[in-house]
Amino acid sequence: MNGRWKTVLRSLLLAEWVLVLVLGVGGSVPQELQGIANQTYAKDPRPFHLFLAIACSLGLLKIIAQIGLFLFKRWARPLFTIIAISAVIVPFAVMVLPPGLTGMPNPPLAESLAVLLSMMDGAIVALAYASPVGALFVQAPQTHPGVENAG
Repeated sequence: MNGRWKTVLRSLLLAEWVLVLVLGVGGSVPQELQGIANQTYAKDPRPFHLFLAIACSLGLLKIIAQIGLFLFKRWARPLFTIIAISAVIVPFAVMVLPPGLTGMPNPPLAESLAVLLSMMDGAIVALAYASPVGALFVQAPQTHPGVENAG
């Protein structure tokens, strides 16, 4: 039974990676927004650096957590859960950007895919905690019979 649940969890993780690639490759910034961003960046680049630091840090942590989930590492569940919850709050990080850039709406397709990504995060958290596959995260590490403990 765990085999099927393992496959579902890993498939969701892989589907999420594909969706992120689609969002990243298919997304584009409108020309008017690019112009405003270039002008405001030339005046003061600090808000852009702060925004990129927040986005890149959370993105890297999410990748690490997803790899940990894929390998059923114990530490990955709480890390992924915290990141999934913060992903709901992080869009407010655009508030560090200049006012001319924060009022632009996302294209409808990008917004729909972002909502789908958030729902997939919720499904992954639910599977990791409330399904039979959750037991794989709490099992003691397996010891190999021919290896002695060094301690």
